[in-house]
Amino acid sequence: MTNNIEIYQTDDGQVQLQLRLEQESLWLTQVQMAELFETSSDNISLHLKNIYQEQELQELATTEDFSVVRQEGKRQVQRQIKHYNLDAIISVGYRVSSTRATQFRIWATNTLKQYLIEGYTLNQLRLQERGVEFEQAIALLSRTLAHQQLVSDEGEAVLAVINDYAHLLYFVIKNHPLADGNKRTGSFLFLWYLRVNQHLLAKPVEQLINDNTLVALAHLVAESLPDQKELMIHLVEHFILMKAEIGGTNAI
Repeated sequence: MTNNIEIYQTDDGQVQLQLRLEQESLWLTQVQMAELFETSSDNISLHLKNIYQEQELQELATTEDFSVVRQEGKRQVQRQIKHYNLDAIISVGYRVSSTRATQFRIWATNTLKQYLIEGYTLNQLRLQERGVEFEQAIALLSRTLAHQQLVSDEGEAVLAVINDYAHLLYFVIKNHPLADGNKRTGSFLFLWYLRVNQHLLAKPVEQLINDNTLVALAHLVAESLPDQKELMIHLVEHFILMKAEIGGTNAI
């Protein structure tokens, strides 16, 4: 939902502008505001200066530099141009032309409302799709672990180590033994335990589980419900590859 362009036309049809729609707001340059409110760029600049000096708005919170391609002579040049969000546009508008500002505010409010509704709907659909995929992955992993044939003493020992890894990460995060930093501490101990038992692993620890995967697992465990404990532990176990073979089948 980024880099959207919206077209605004005044009620009299005399002005038509292209506005950026990003970060849940509408954005205009000083030149565009001058065109919208039928005044000079110098006048817009003066009003903005007063708005920020009077602390009606905060400049850092209402401005953003966006890349714009402009025609300069015979060349097209890409430059960073300062844009102002809807709060700044409306504030300037009321100081210059209350009628134009009111018309623009009504249009902008309706446009943003539709934008946010569409964005919310799209995100909900994506979350539902990802939720189904996650449930399917968990179900497949659970069935795989449940049907493994663990027939040898070595196999039982290897699975015991795998299970220890998973429980260590889970309980440090979920039981909150520390006042702060439980996810960080649990992840550190998890990696330390992996390295201590490096000889059982099919790959070096750094190849087995990267930083992004570990962060994702830690957050997933932290946000999980209590009745999802076994699923979380199975998920952690899934990322641990052993080089020992159990009854002719690789451990995980």
